[in-house]
Amino acid sequence: TLTGYGRVGVSYLGGGGTVAGTTLTGGGGPLTYGVQAFDGAAVLVTGNVIAGHTGGAGGAASAGVFVSTLPPANPAVVAVVGNRLSGNAVGLLVGDGSGPDPSAVTAGYNQLAGNGVGAAAEFSTVAVDARFNWWGDPSGPGGPPGGLGDSVSGNVRTDGFLAAPLPVAVASGVADY
Repeated sequence: TLTGYGRVGVSYLGGGGTVAGTTLTGGGGPLTYGVQAFDGAAVLVTGNVIAGHTGGAGGAASAGVFVSTLPPANPAVVAVVGNRLSGNAVGLLVGDGSGPDPSAVTAGYNQLAGNGVGAAAEFSTVAVDARFNWWGDPSGPGGPPGGLGDSVSGNVRTDGFLAAPLPVAVASGVADY
């Protein structure tokens, strides 16, 4: 369990790793992230409860999981599987607005409910694959998909959403479901 951290609970700048089976609860700063992955990082985020990242600063929003590629670096490759992301300004945020973001993000079998925005990828040049998630309502995510759950914005694929939440569970990837 990580709580009360300043800006970021777990951060990857390049390299890679796994964040599994942890509770990450928002820190004390105005702009916080539970997990952030930058610049060529290859990260699996699985079986976590990530909540309470609610602030914002300078037009940026806090997020449960934040993925970004700062130009001209290598794209991050991130899988977000079997987590509960709730009570965040944004559950899953891809791109920071500094330019087009080529990060590759797959997010499936998560609970993305109770956030200000479920998933946002306004600057993503690659569609975020956010299929097979629970968005807080059986009708699916809000926004362009037209459901009543947490909203999505930007380049996010949400077809095939879940009609009920699955339990939080550690997985080695989407194939485990």
